[in-house]
Amino acid sequence: MGLILCFAAPASAAPSPVGGWASGRCPTYGDTEVCSGEVPSFDGAPLDVDLTKPSGGQGGVHPLIVMLHGFSNDKHEWESTSNSGDGADKHRWNSHWFAQHGYYVLTYTARGFRTDEPERPDQPNTPAGTSVSEPNGHIMLKSREFEARDTQWLAAIVAQRSSARSIPTRLRLRVVPTAAERAGSWRASRAGPSRTSRRPGCRC
Repeated sequence: MGLILCFAAPASAAPSPVGGWASGRCPTYGDTEVCSGEVPSFDGAPLDVDLTKPSGGQGGVHPLIVMLHGFSNDKHEWESTSNSGDGADKHRWNSHWFAQHGYYVLTYTARGFRTDEPERPDQPNTPAGTSVSEPNGHIMLKSREFEARDTQWLAAIVAQRSSARSIPTRLRLRVVPTAAERAGSWRASRAGPSRTSRRPGCRC
């Protein structure tokens, strides 16, 4: 699942759009730069975060997409060093593809989960941290109070560090289903109303 946030950061912004994340160092994986770090959320709980920067020094403004992983997965799920990804549902639907098309791509391990080493050869070997902590750093599945606010908080940090402009008080979010979710919805519509498919916003 992805969230497209309706704000953009000017290309003339500071070199490190995430400021202190990973001490401002953004290593290159393949042909893309990825900034990594454990970032405190709104309540201080650390979240393991990667931010893939737009490729090729593209001018103008850049939108931000947040790609959220599924249950028991981590930030690496939608990350790739190629447009092909895993050759299946992540083909042209991954961090590399969106970065090639001018997006900042925010991926993070949800609250209460730990980050494992990459499982696929196309995934960038970014540092594996954790989003587990006390007292609030445990699983808050689909919680508006925690998970939704975590996403908004991280997106606002990217906007703040990437832009001299003020941050909008309300971020407009658009839920974008994955290719598999789109296919599931199509199959359900073909089968009739008695069949249901997973909601685009479901992380289960």
